[in-house]
Amino acid sequence: MKNIYIYAVIIAVGVYIALVFMQQGVTNEADAQYNSNTNTREVTVTGSASRVIKPDKVVLTLTVENEDAKISDAIKNNATSVSKVIEVLKSLGINDEQITTSHYSVNPVYSLEQVGDIECSHYTPPRKECLVGYRATYVLTITMDSDANIGKVVDAVSEAGVTSITGIGFVLSEELRKSIMDELIKDAVEDAKSKAERLLIPLGESIGKVKSMRYYSDYYYPYFYAPQFTPLYAGQATPIYVEPKQINVSVEVTFLIEG
Repeated sequence: MKNIYIYAVIIAVGVYIALVFMQQGVTNEADAQYNSNTNTREVTVTGSASRVIKPDKVVLTLTVENEDAKISDAIKNNATSVSKVIEVLKSLGINDEQITTSHYSVNPVYSLEQVGDIECSHYTPPRKECLVGYRATYVLTITMDSDANIGKVVDAVSEAGVTSITGIGFVLSEELRKSIMDELIKDAVEDAKSKAERLLIPLGESIGKVKSMRYYSDYYYPYFYAPQFTPLYAGQATPIYVEPKQINVSVEVTFLIEG
C-alpha cells in the first residue's frame, strides 16, 4: 500500500512539472510574437483613382409571347413572330453574333374566372378544367455599339411583333473595361505611394518594400427601362441617350518604413 502511495505522488509531481514547462513554452512563444510586432515599423495608406466614361455597348432585351388553345399552335406562332423580329433586326444591320436567345419556355395558361361550376381562382394547383391554353415565351438579347441608332431599333421591333421591351442596359465591352481598369489601378497605386512618401518626409523617414495590398473597385451599370410600346412618331425614332458613368478604384497599401 505504501509503495502505491509513493508512486502516486511521483506521478502527480511529474504531471505538475510537465504542465509548468508547457505553460512556460506558450508564454515564451507569445512574448516572442509580441516583441516581433513591436519591432515592425509600417505605414498604411489608401490610394484612389476614378474616370468618367461613356459605355461603348448597349444590351437590348426583347420578349415575344404567343398564346393559343393548342400547345403546338402556340409554339408555331411564336416561332413565326420571332422570325419576323429577327428579320427586322438583320435589316437594320444587326448580325447573328449580336443576337442570342436568353430564355425560352412554353407554359399552360389557366383561367382565374369561373369555368362551368368551378371557381378556378380557388384552386392551387389549378384544376385541369381551368386550362384555357398555352403561352410560348421567347426572349432575345441584342448587343450593339452604344453609338448605334438605338431608338430606331426599338421602334422597328415594337412594330414587328415584340410583346415587351424589358429594358436597355449600357455596359462596357471587356476590352474597354480592362483597358480602363489597368490605367486606374496604376494611378491608384501611384497615389498611395505618393501619400506614403508625403507622410514620412517631414519625419525624415522613407518607405520600403510593400508588406500588403488590397484592391477595391466599383462600377454602376446604367439601365434604362424602355416603354412597352414605342411606335414610330412622325418619322422620328424614339430618342435614347447614353449616360456617362464613373468608375472608381482604390487600393490599400501597407509599406514598411526604412531606417
